[in-house]
Amino acid sequence: MGIPKDISAIFDSPTMPSLGPEARESVLSINQCKKMTTEALENANIGRIEGNLILSAALLWHDYLAESHAISQSIHSQDGSYLHGIMHRREPDYSNAKYWFHKTGNYSGYDMLSVKTETILGNTSLSSLTKGRWDPFTMVDSVSQAKHGTCEYELLQKVQQAEFKTLLEKTFN
Repeated sequence: MGIPKDISAIFDSPTMPSLGPEARESVLSINQCKKMTTEALENANIGRIEGNLILSAALLWHDYLAESHAISQSIHSQDGSYLHGIMHRREPDYSNAKYWFHKTGNYSGYDMLSVKTETILGNTSLSSLTKGRWDPFTMVDSVSQAKHGTCEYELLQKVQQAEFKTLLEKTFN
């Protein structure tokens, strides 16, 4: 099936989200984000829980951490815990992020993410993130040490983008 184009469009922005709580200027307003997501979900054949997951992810992608958190904390699934962990990593509340990543257990998205991150990080200073199965705890530690404006920071932003894409792919496949 793949990710519907109107859902993908919500996550197509000129800049990637920060690894932290910083908001970008080039994002949808919260009302635009909610409206676009609601309209796109009307055309998607998914349930209420998956719809909430997509809305929470869209809000987080567009830097509305508190609004995303209000939704993700009520999604009691591995996907919900995973998104909740990403949100806390961005706050930054690293120990809470690790708590939520721990709750994902044997998350099937990690296999998909391992493949994606190997392509992104291959022969870089962050290639250790690609050894074996995806480790969200190592990602949290890497984000906590990354300095804005560095090559490592930009690579981790690409990995974060891959995390969102993996979540979407899992939802629509």
